[in-house]
Amino acid sequence: MGRERIILLTTVLGLIIGGVACYLLGKYFPDYTARTYIQVLPPLRVDPIVSASAVTQKDIQYGHRLSMANLIKQQSTLRKLVDRDTVRQTKWFRRFGGPVDEAVHKACEDLEKHFGTLAHRDSDFIEMWMTCRDAKEATLIVNEMFDVLLASHDTEKAEIAAKISALESQRDVVQRELDALVKKRALDLPRTQSEQLEKIGDERVQMLIALNAQVKKLRIILDDPGKARIQRAARAPEPLQMRYPIWAFLCLPGGGILGFVFGTAIVSISKKAEDKSKRFG
Repeated sequence: MGRERIILLTTVLGLIIGGVACYLLGKYFPDYTARTYIQVLPPLRVDPIVSASAVTQKDIQYGHRLSMANLIKQQSTLRKLVDRDTVRQTKWFRRFGGPVDEAVHKACEDLEKHFGTLAHRDSDFIEMWMTCRDAKEATLIVNEMFDVLLASHDTEKAEIAAKISALESQRDVVQRELDALVKKRALDLPRTQSEQLEKIGDERVQMLIALNAQVKKLRIILDDPGKARIQRAARAPEPLQMRYPIWAFLCLPGGGILGFVFGTAIVSISKKAEDKSKRFG
């Protein structure tokens, strides 16, 4: 058989083996991608100056969506997702193995590669998707991320509400102290004691002003109608179609290259053996 035919035969054989490997890998190690959408609602309060320009308002709202999409991909947000019990119970998380801290680190790295977000410019939606080997787990993870975002929003509101409650309690204490000072000052007291009470009263008034200002500021943040809001467009459905892993497609050209190299090696070895036999024959 000619050398060219040997190389051609081994190359074709390598391509066939690579194609079979690609098929088997795609069948037994498929990737599934689950998708969901977050609707970012525009603020309830619109700046009258900005509202005159629809294009400017559209760009501002797109900026809100883009910022939120970037927030989702931050390490802190991915860590919150991995910390959820439902996510840690998945086969996806358990396959990282090892100590918990190391598994969490690897899981976050995997999310950076396989969890994606896209802020749509011409609609109110952010698209989120997750790709892994299990269709149900891909769906679970992408839906859990939305729950993480809602929980973060609720936690932030709860923390602000707690601060407001603490400040209002402090304000009530100061107000009672001030009322008591006013009653004492109404009595016929020595001048020195009266001046001292007046000084303390002025301090309490300044404290009340400062506390009221802090409460007002926090209430504006808590009830800010100019802040973008989010809601789930729909829970991610379980993906029905599998996707071949990208690396599986490398089997086909890889098989062809290995076949070519193998055929070239055979031809080279046979040529050296032939030359050697002629030399000593």
